[in-house]
Amino acid sequence: MSPTDECDWAFLICNDEVAVEEIIVTSGFVVAKSAGVTRYENVMRGTLPMELSLFTSLKKFEIAKNGIQGDLDSAFLGITTLEHLDVHESNLSGTFPNLIIQNKPNLKQLSLAENSNIRGSVWGLIPPALETLDIEGTRVNGSLQDLLSVPNSSSFDANSTDSVLQVLSLSRTEISGTLPSSIARLSNMTALSLAQTNLQGTLPMELLELRRLETLILPMTGLSGSLPSAGIGNWTRMRVLDLSYNQFRGTIPENLHFLNSSLQDLILNDNAFSGELPEAFYHLTALETLRLDGNELTGRIPGAVCAERGTGVQQLATLFVDCVVECGCCDGCRD
Repeated sequence: MSPTDECDWAFLICNDEVAVEEIIVTSGFVVAKSAGVTRYENVMRGTLPMELSLFTSLKKFEIAKNGIQGDLDSAFLGITTLEHLDVHESNLSGTFPNLIIQNKPNLKQLSLAENSNIRGSVWGLIPPALETLDIEGTRVNGSLQDLLSVPNSSSFDANSTDSVLQVLSLSRTEISGTLPSSIARLSNMTALSLAQTNLQGTLPMELLELRRLETLILPMTGLSGSLPSAGIGNWTRMRVLDLSYNQFRGTIPENLHFLNSSLQDLILNDNAFSGELPEAFYHLTALETLRLDGNELTGRIPGAVCAERGTGVQQLATLFVDCVVECGCCDGCRD
């Protein structure tokens, strides 16, 4: 690094004490447009400098979607002031949690997504202020129970049993285990994504206690069992519910009509659901995507639903069912 005044450098923001607080590098700029395809050029390349650890007042570091390589462990060793770390879709390495987040009690946002050289296990302490944890597409492993258990997680308010965590994205990692009952303590959770992980077991009733949940992404997890119906009315903010490519069975709960004003995407394809389509679907007026194909469902999609598709009453841009289901307006069906 140059010995000149760091506060004059591009991408750096200093505080009143002339100490670097933020380093933000945009994701790229347009260099060419051809045949409807936009090509971006990374703003930054090279190796993450170890001298970053000298910025002891650093609060925000964001270099997402850049060509930077290097070791996060070494670069952020000793920086205890960090609140926001976003390096998703880069080419960085490091060990989770270890030096990436240890000794960072003020860390609120952490995105390491799509860095396949980041490894480690979900054991250990999570910063108590952490609101977003996105390690999707990394090689982090371990048990989901360990991550959410009280003895191994400090992401709980000292005066409450509830976590401050709002977004948890572990999709396409090597996470395994079951969804524990302790998930109820994630009462501030708005988005939970566990797609393509190695889970087993059923959906715990405690999951229905997450009243602020807006997005639940669980495709290709290995989960099974029936969908709990009692308490599904708690999910009044749910917008996206994706349980596809699992081993769920039984009937689809009628109680889904409680989600009529919020639910936009209901994706249940490739399971073992059976029985007649519930009347609840007729009341889900906010639906934009409905995937029911790849199950053992019967019944019909009412003509009223077809008549309202694409109108202000019923958007429903995507509709797929099995061919045994009567439907005069579906986009496709499967035998």
